[in-house]
Amino acid sequence: MKIQQIDIGDIDDSKRLRDVDSAWAEVLAESIAREGLQSPIQVRLDDDGRYILVAGGHRLAACRMLKLKTIPAFILDVDWSKARALEIIENLYRRELNPFDQAASLSELKAIYEVEHPETIVGGDRKSVDFIERNQNDNLSLCFSFTDETAEKTGYDKRSIERFIKRYNGLTQYSRDMIKGSWLAENGAVLDKIAKLSPDLQKTAVDEMVNDPRIKTPEMAFKIADGSNIESLANAKADPLSKMLQHYYSLKPSTQTQFLEYLANDGLVILEKDQIDLAIGE
Repeated sequence: MKIQQIDIGDIDDSKRLRDVDSAWAEVLAESIAREGLQSPIQVRLDDDGRYILVAGGHRLAACRMLKLKTIPAFILDVDWSKARALEIIENLYRRELNPFDQAASLSELKAIYEVEHPETIVGGDRKSVDFIERNQNDNLSLCFSFTDETAEKTGYDKRSIERFIKRYNGLTQYSRDMIKGSWLAENGAVLDKIAKLSPDLQKTAVDEMVNDPRIKTPEMAFKIADGSNIESLANAKADPLSKMLQHYYSLKPSTQTQFLEYLANDGLVILEKDQIDLAIGE
């Protein structure tokens, strides 16, 4: 594949998966000004003969900052879906995506893969089932090839790929729209909790948490929705004594007794047996 110099003004990058980070583009611009562009961008030609950017959004933005007229590029002979897959893989490989965008990207990549390889979808499609049954020896592994292939191309391990896709599939479309671009998109553990909720509970949690970043968990969101005060909840969570008491009361009575006896034996507190019994509610 040959590298060609193409006019920057002829490149359409308006339908990218993610926005350009201007700060990173400025860093690249400084590097390109000193050393030139070391890695060509990738484009494809659409039906109107216009170049569509496939990979290299930050490099293109950096060259625009430098007011360059042309840029070196690989011109790929691919259709929209293959170009989209290449863009997703590049973004995943560079590890610049937050947990939500990782999940969304991998889910879209799987959807593209299944369109190109319908034999990997086993379910209501009888033809797919028949295909695999007829070619069992050679093609049974096709059911698992998306994860294998994606792991090889992106460097993600297979379990992470499956977890990201499960996370995205568990979110309702409403939740996805609300989460994208919010602080929630940066917290994979919270996203996993939300994805396990019913659609109604997801809406409640997402609405409260997106509107107030102090609400860190779905559980807090439900309490706020029921009328609790955010300040009191936040203070209770931040207060070490409150956290210790919450943990104490979660213990079994026998364990509470052992804890109080330990304090008494060490002379940290003076408690009689009836006071210990009272403290554990017996």
